[in-house]
Amino acid sequence: MTAQSKKKTVFLAYQETRGFLSSYLRRFYNNRQDIEDAMQEGFLKTFEIEQKQAIDSPSAYLFMTVKNFARRDLKKKSRLKVEGIEDIDDASLSIDRKAIEDSLESRQTLAIFCDAADALPDQCRKAFLLRKIYGFTQKEIAELMGISVSTVEKHLAKGLLRSMEYMAGQGDTRPVADEVNHKKVPHSVPVKDS
Repeated sequence: MTAQSKKKTVFLAYQETRGFLSSYLRRFYNNRQDIEDAMQEGFLKTFEIEQKQAIDSPSAYLFMTVKNFARRDLKKKSRLKVEGIEDIDDASLSIDRKAIEDSLESRQTLAIFCDAADALPDQCRKAFLLRKIYGFTQKEIAELMGISVSTVEKHLAKGLLRSMEYMAGQGDTRPVADEVNHKKVPHSVPVKDS
């Protein structure tokens, strides 16, 4: 073997120390993407230097490059303008009571709607939630549940009527169709099977 073939390259050093570098960078970053970016930046800088001159200890050089990059990056990020609490204008702290009341009222209405939907029979509830929460068409609901479109229509009408009655009994007089169709609900909302 020649002296050149015995010598470790930056690429091999990076592969061997990748886990160690990642662990070390967790001291600086909480975000996995920031850790990856710092590692890649350190590798690229060290690789560029290796192309111009010989590096006696690629692992140590790579470590120092990554460490220096992380320190510079954090120093740069820490220079971002931070407004002191004494500099905040009192006008910007005004409370929009109407917005808070509307938000609270919407949450209460949604909670009442959920209770109303829970009170529906299983098949009816499933069809109703697939339509109102997930936005499925009647045809899609029929295919998914293995029932006819007319049966879906009956379930939806029954679900709407019973939900409106339940909500009215709880003091909420807004129509279910208007309130729920405007809500964004994640697809993780459970739909009970029949």
